[in-house]
Amino acid sequence: MRGLAKIGIGILIGLTSAGCASGLQADRMLHPDVLAKADLQYYWKLPLQLREGESVVRLYLLDETLYCMTDRNRAIAVDAAMGRPLWSYDVAPANEKVFPPCHAAEALLTEQAILPAAMRLASDNPVLERYAIVAFNTIRKAVVLNRATGAVLRELSFPFVANTGGATNGQSFFVGSGKGWCHAFSLMEGVSMWDVSTDDMLASAPKCYLGLVYLAGQDGYFYCFDSSQKPRRVFRQKMQGPATAEIHVSERGCYVPSEDFRLYAYEPGAGTKLWEPFVCQGPLRQAVQVSSNTVYQYAEGDRFYAINIADGQKRWDTVQGRLVLAAMEGNTYVLTAGRDLRIVNEILGTVKHSLPLTGWELFTPNTHAPAVYVGTADGQLACIRLLGAGHLTPDMIRGTK
Repeated sequence: MRGLAKIGIGILIGLTSAGCASGLQADRMLHPDVLAKADLQYYWKLPLQLREGESVVRLYLLDETLYCMTDRNRAIAVDAAMGRPLWSYDVAPANEKVFPPCHAAEALLTEQAILPAAMRLASDNPVLERYAIVAFNTIRKAVVLNRATGAVLRELSFPFVANTGGATNGQSFFVGSGKGWCHAFSLMEGVSMWDVSTDDMLASAPKCYLGLVYLAGQDGYFYCFDSSQKPRRVFRQKMQGPATAEIHVSERGCYVPSEDFRLYAYEPGAGTKLWEPFVCQGPLRQAVQVSSNTVYQYAEGDRFYAINIADGQKRWDTVQGRLVLAAMEGNTYVLTAGRDLRIVNEILGTVKHSLPLTGWELFTPNTHAPAVYVGTADGQLACIRLLGAGHLTPDMIRGTK
């Protein structure tokens, strides 16, 4: 499934002051012996080189890259398989809002933006190169980087105020506004292509899948549009309330959490129901997580649910659960509200082991990579894997697409 980025957004719990890791702090970190009792190990550790007074506030796992965002809006890219720093880029001034990044595995672009086709001479012969890209956006602009090097490929200026993160299929960039419009930009030419309107604010980022763009709006509708030069609405499905959390779209389905306490599931492209909405006892304001067999959703003020992806029926639930940090060997690794890691049988919900993630405060939601990624505000990163798991490769981290 080319061009679909799988993303985890790092959650910061109990932020500490920035600075170099001291020996005392190292003594307070989760000990390898404690991990070993749960058949786990530190696969790699990495101390980031932060600037004076800088701290890490968020982690994002997209495909094979771990992005560490600092309080100064610097993105630090790390090879998630090897634990090697790749590059860093100052996305925006420290006081600006930067939305979560998005990936495309393949983008055919010129090194710089070119004139629209109608304005180019017949003799113009732009040289196209193949890039894997990452895009970040603020409320006023987006920047598209070569994710291998961090070099800037495109900068897009918005004549509107963005209210969501972006999505890209490698040819276009899509972003939602506070006025309910989804705007599309050509990456080749760096200009606006089209926009379409919903009936209320957009707070959930668009998603791209197989030539289509999906939107969940605060107007209570789930939309699908053709992403070509002239947008065409493929379907619109009515929900019972607004959607503000991140949605999931893949070959497994479209999963839409809503503030109406329901999780909706639709077939990609067709928009038909995969199963009846799963009803929780609280609003769904946190991103849905999807593995091969299970859909995971936290309902605010309620509990954390594991749902059978095939029929929408509950497998199990837990009051303390908050996020899935990994799904490995038939087990789900659940972060609790108390910052414990619970190893739970994915199907039965039985707890096989529980351990405190002592010293770690940044956690990356993840259901596709066979690893747990954790961090601290002062730039300590670690990858936790099963004992004897062998070599970790980028393809293993990307998971099944």
